Amino acid sequence: MAQLFSLGGIERMKNSSIRLTACLALVTAGVALILVGNRWLLFVGLACAVSSSFFSQRRVENVGRYIALLLCLVGIVIDFVQDWHDGDIFARKPMEVWWWVIFIGAWLWVAIDEFRRWRKYAA
Repeated sequence: MAQLFSLGGIERMKNSSIRLTACLALVTAGVALILVGNRWLLFVGLACAVSSSFFSQRRVENVGRYIALLLCLVGIVIDFVQDWHDGDIFARKPMEVWWWVIFIGAWLWVAIDEFRRWRKYAA
C-alpha cells in the first residue's frame, strides 16, 4: 500500500500545474523570508528560492543549483550559530527600500517566466 501511495505522488508531480504551484509557492515563501530582515532567515529564503528550481518548467541539469543550495544551508547554520552566540538571534534588522524593489522585481520576473513556460508547455 505504501508503495502505491509513493507512486501516486510521483505521478501527481508530473502534472505541470502542480509543479507550477510548488515552484511559485517556494519562490514566494523565499522572497517573504528574505524580506523579513533577519540574516539567517535571508539564507532560508534563498534556500527556498533555489529549491524552487527543482520544480521549474525550465530544466537545468547542472550541479550549480546543488552548490547554491549547499551554500545557503551552510550560511543558515553559520548565521544561526553566530546570532545565537551574540544573543540577537531573533533581532530584526529592517531591509532598505531598494532590497524590497529588487526582490519583488525578481519574484515577479520568475513568476511571469514560469507562468509563460507553463502556458507554452500546457498548450
